[in-house]
Amino acid sequence: MVNFGFWGGTIFFAVVEAVCVGVCQVTSKQKDKALLGITLISTAVVCSWSMWAIIYIAQMNPLVRPILAGG
Repeated sequence: MVNFGFWGGTIFFAVVEAVCVGVCQVTSKQKDKALLGITLISTAVVCSWSMWAIIYIAQMNPLVRPILAGG
């Protein structure tokens, strides 16, 4: 398994958003529906990225340390 790190994950989300926005622009026939689709896609990707980023950063320095049994 490859570890891309924080910036690799951020670039991944940016690429996903760019592809989805491009597909939305190409497939939409009306400008107002395209704008709505782009807004919804951007909001969904930013929310997903922020959730991923918070979880990723929280795992760097956990507040709870594991207690080893029998030691």
